[in-house]
Amino acid sequence: MEELRKPALVVATLLLAAFVASVVSSLVNPGSGLSGPQLAALAALCAGFYLLSRPEALAEFRFGPLGARFQEIDQLKDKVRALQLAIGAVVTNHERNHMEKLVGTGSDYAEFVWPMIGELQHLQAMGYIDATDGVRGVRAIAEDCHEQEGEGFHLRDFVRITPTGEEYLSVYKEWFEVPKQRA
Repeated sequence: MEELRKPALVVATLLLAAFVASVVSSLVNPGSGLSGPQLAALAALCAGFYLLSRPEALAEFRFGPLGARFQEIDQLKDKVRALQLAIGAVVTNHERNHMEKLVGTGSDYAEFVWPMIGELQHLQAMGYIDATDGVRGVRAIAEDCHEQEGEGFHLRDFVRITPTGEEYLSVYKEWFEVPKQRA
């Protein structure tokens, strides 16, 4: 699109000059110059080439059933990719697994290990999970498991996923898991 800007601006300028000259000629010498429909077509061409030279000025241009959409697709793709990378990096696989155990009615059984406490605290700090009882939450897991690695417990007894956490999982699945299935 960038390579079309300068030529489109030159053509728009020339068409505008022709349009102005024709209008002036029609005013000075009635009957000479372009007819009404010809002037309208010239004005439409002038506007079209001007819009081609400045696509950022307009996202969509419609004239009756005809229309053109001007977007800088490459920039949009770059922004989407940056968002995908950010979403993918916010939560680790282990943290995402904890969140998935909290969704639905599947098994939420887990075994206590110290790194899990940090992972759950990270999820809680981001607002993706919160304490089931509204108070103890992640802190209570180590206490109730007597700080014994391998001790089993049910994750939902201590924490629950928030609507923000559910939304994160939904976006993650849409952006990362669906494309893998298509490949």
